[in-house]
Amino acid sequence: MIGVEANALSTWDDWQTHRDLLGLTMARGRFRIKRTISRMLSPRRIVATALVIIYAVLYVTFGATILMNRQPASPQRLQLWLSGGMVLYAIYHALKAAWSSDQSILEISAAEKLWLGGAPIRRSSIVVHQITDIALATVIKSILLCTVLAVDVQGSDGFGVVRLGIGVFSALLLLEISRLIVVRFINSLNSIRRKRFQVVATLIAVAVAAQVIARIAAATPMGSPTPIYVFQTFSALGQTAACDAVQWLALPFSFAAKVAIASSFDWMTLLCLIIAVVMLPIAVELYVRLDRRCAARQVVDECSRLRSIQAVPHLGQRFNSDTTNDLQRKPWYHPSAWPSRLALSPLALIDTDAAAVAARTVSSVVRYRTTIFMSLLVPVLLCLSPLVTGRVLDQWLYVVGGIAMCTSLIAPAALKIDFRRDLSRLLLLRSLPVKPRSMVLGQLWFPFLITCFFQWTVIAIASMVLQPGMQQVCLWTGMLAALSAFTFAFENALFLAFPHSQRSQGIAMVLRTKLTFLGKSSLLVAAALVLAIWATVCRDNLNGPMSEIAIFAGAQFACWGLAAMTFLVATWCWKRFDISHDIAPE
Repeated sequence: MIGVEANALSTWDDWQTHRDLLGLTMARGRFRIKRTISRMLSPRRIVATALVIIYAVLYVTFGATILMNRQPASPQRLQLWLSGGMVLYAIYHALKAAWSSDQSILEISAAEKLWLGGAPIRRSSIVVHQITDIALATVIKSILLCTVLAVDVQGSDGFGVVRLGIGVFSALLLLEISRLIVVRFINSLNSIRRKRFQVVATLIAVAVAAQVIARIAAATPMGSPTPIYVFQTFSALGQTAACDAVQWLALPFSFAAKVAIASSFDWMTLLCLIIAVVMLPIAVELYVRLDRRCAARQVVDECSRLRSIQAVPHLGQRFNSDTTNDLQRKPWYHPSAWPSRLALSPLALIDTDAAAVAARTVSSVVRYRTTIFMSLLVPVLLCLSPLVTGRVLDQWLYVVGGIAMCTSLIAPAALKIDFRRDLSRLLLLRSLPVKPRSMVLGQLWFPFLITCFFQWTVIAIASMVLQPGMQQVCLWTGMLAALSAFTFAFENALFLAFPHSQRSQGIAMVLRTKLTFLGKSSLLVAAALVLAIWATVCRDNLNGPMSEIAIFAGAQFACWGLAAMTFLVATWCWKRFDISHDIAPE
């Protein structure tokens, strides 16, 4: 963010400035709503609109039916979940931000940088303006969460849902502001302080994970079915969120949680409501002050670094010379050397243009290698967790199911090194003399390859422990690799059809996330049913080795055929992509 400070010691602009910025936000919101409606009604998106409406109706109908028929949770348990759960998410986000190489905090459009960044307004006003956008998205998230918790509210005065909505919105918005505070603090640290913070955040996350694992082990007898462990995981998370240490950290969220579970508007509820509402401007003020101090600290660090460089004659020339020589003499084990040598060679044999496109991704893989490793480490542990349950019959099934779930749901969010990171460079990519097929293949190569490496690692460890047989290993290795190709082709086809910024907020992004998750889950369930039916048919009509060969060949053909079809769809989406229609101005 860029802002001009009239006086570094002053705090806020006058009310008229904030009112004008609020009017700007509302006007932009109305424009985005009109733009969304016009896009939904356009012939280019009418099929997608119909699918969204169908999925939305099914989601709301079945979701409301299931939620309204379940047993209400106790108010005390709900309060602990609302307060302690926010702290657990904050710990997760602090760990993620500590190991992330992304330095940006909020998404700012080019128009905002031009008109607001150079305007005679304070940096705090721009911060409040950005938090207003987050608040609008938080309203939608609060509505979805209130739908889930509606059966848990109490009170005979008819305002139970109102109290629930106020409490949930206050807690979620306070969590979002807290997230901004953590990210801004981390980005202001130098390399030494950042490494210290990484160690501290990792130790805290490990301590929380150890607590959850210990509670699961204590509550579940060894050898229990794997679904029992899954249910006990949610219970262990709830117990961890309710422990004293987490609840002390959750004190700022506890007032909003008490409002959400209150049965009436008595004096205690009103007091908690006032405190919960007052916590929001206090958090904004804390964020503004922290932002000012961090900006000043960064300037001091840069000046100190510049003085140290200027103190040594010709240090810059020697540094540039040494850097150039180091880049020319990279050993084979250096992180910047192995992707180009090992990963691009097979692709170059298939398509040289695709290999050239994929080569530009090497820098992203090297830069974000720590983030990628940490993002995939947790899925590896989750997929291998069935090995410690003591079961004999269903461990391999749950390991494979965990790999499929992580490939479909977690890997696309962790490996955004394809078209989704190139929103500002799509026009440049369109101008390259590269065939659409080669462009899509080159963009998807590294996400696909990294996901396959994750799958092969888990399958290798699980197969050494469980000994499922070479046929099972080959069968699921091929099918899961096809699932990886399908997943990234589907994600990029969806992005090219409906492009968006990675940090976009609002109704469209919330609905997009929910419906995409529902669509992927439906496809996984449907694929499992089709494979089960195919295996049953083969075993009923074929005997001996022919049955196993038919199952293997049919499963591979179906999975890779679906992946190829999705790849062709992504290629068609890239071929028809029109920046003047698909990326509208803000």
